[in-house]
Amino acid sequence: MRDALLRQLAERVADFGDSGAPDVVLDDAGVKAAEELTAVVGDVLDERRAVDTDILRTVAAYHWARSLAHTDSALSAAEHMRAMHVFGLLYVIDHRRVPRELWGQLTMETGHDPWRDPVDHASDLVLDAAEGGDSSALDEAMALLHGSPSSPYRDTTLGLALHHRAGSADRPVTDRLVDADSAIELFARVAALPEESPARRAYRQLTLANAFTQRFELSADYTDLTGAESAARRAFSEAPEGSPEQAAAAEGIGVSLGRRADEEPVPEAATLLRGAVRRLRLAVDLDKASGREPVDRSDLRKAMGLLLNRTALGPDEEQQGEVWEARADSAPLAPDDVRNVLVLGDLASKIVARVIPEAEAVRRVIAPTFAISKEAVGYVVDAAIGPVGSGAAEDLMPALTLTLEASAARWGTGPESPWWRASDTYVEAARLSLGRRPDGTLFHRARDVVRRKIEVLRERNETDDLAKTLFAAGLLHLSPYFGEVPGTGIQQRPRPLAGSSEAVPVTPPGRPRARRRP
Repeated sequence: MRDALLRQLAERVADFGDSGAPDVVLDDAGVKAAEELTAVVGDVLDERRAVDTDILRTVAAYHWARSLAHTDSALSAAEHMRAMHVFGLLYVIDHRRVPRELWGQLTMETGHDPWRDPVDHASDLVLDAAEGGDSSALDEAMALLHGSPSSPYRDTTLGLALHHRAGSADRPVTDRLVDADSAIELFARVAALPEESPARRAYRQLTLANAFTQRFELSADYTDLTGAESAARRAFSEAPEGSPEQAAAAEGIGVSLGRRADEEPVPEAATLLRGAVRRLRLAVDLDKASGREPVDRSDLRKAMGLLLNRTALGPDEEQQGEVWEARADSAPLAPDDVRNVLVLGDLASKIVARVIPEAEAVRRVIAPTFAISKEAVGYVVDAAIGPVGSGAAEDLMPALTLTLEASAARWGTGPESPWWRASDTYVEAARLSLGRRPDGTLFHRARDVVRRKIEVLRERNETDDLAKTLFAAGLLHLSPYFGEVPGTGIQQRPRPLAGSSEAVPVTPPGRPRARRRP
């Protein structure tokens, strides 16, 4: 009810501002909505509970609009008085939500001077600078703060002023770094102080994390990212469960991990990026679960793209090229193939990030308009073999699933289809993934793929390949129960299901490998 009434009044005020038509704010329905909201505020004031400032702001704006809409001067004056009364209540609670031109009059009428305390005055100036980019407001704020005694409030406000000044791109980098250093020193001092409120403790750590991140952008010193991550982790542990502070802390951890991955070689970078994706996804989930607007997902999409670049496709060694770029030792793909591989990789990242469901991604890759070639499928498979064996099997599953579906839709599931070879890597990735994270759906899918190959090989009476595929099927069923426990004798690397020119024969645990005849 409250939201509907607020929306109704806000729309009336906006319509009046756009059209100037008085009827939208002078009709009885609007008056009734304003009266109901005012009654809510009255009950809250009587019970000495926190007042909803959204209600005060909307009701005051509505009466102000009515004062402008009336042609009768007495009615206009009465509405103006009502508006000023409500603005006065709001001014005492949150003066920044009141139009600045009314501050002087309301200070005299209410006796409340929000700038009586120099630190409060400086805090307003810092907020003004943050909203409008007025650097002179920061200088004025810092002059007020330097003349005030040290306190957590004063030090935090001064730190914020320095933080915003360090972000001014028109100043020399050396001067900005000095301000960033000073801001971190102040925030760290405040964060170390005892504080009863968990939310405030988390906020202090988040402020420190943001300052470290800003200094990294100026210095390119990766130790600052480590400092940002540590502060964000402390914020996450301090924040109330499901709170905005906890969501912001999860996002801060994810961003720090993602940026740290830039300086690491592939294996370490993949670990950092997987952690970044988990944290950024958690931030989105925390906001959605509480009904808040989810945080910006651009960092999550970027982290997923980097993760796919470092693990899903590409050589084992550290990559230098663009996402999904063909390896140096492989034949170059045609431009259309490169584009389709990039599309497939983007769809895979969106599955993991839960931007789109897997079924929708599959529908897109099996559509006739997605004209992926056999060469592109072969590239995906070749590029995935190494990362599968080096611990990236879980990250590869979405891309391999789409590759398998696209191949089956175009060329079927026989030995002549690229699906046949892609299924080798798919089943091996599934086996390794199941050893780390049980997933019934994935197990049944991989089992169905193996069964299909076994049926075809039996029909063709290809006993050698059938034996290898049966053994691989056994490993698929066995691996989830062993995981990565040492001593099982199961080698954690890709194992072709059926023989091919580059296939290595699979040897059962404990038995010597037979040498291939020349």
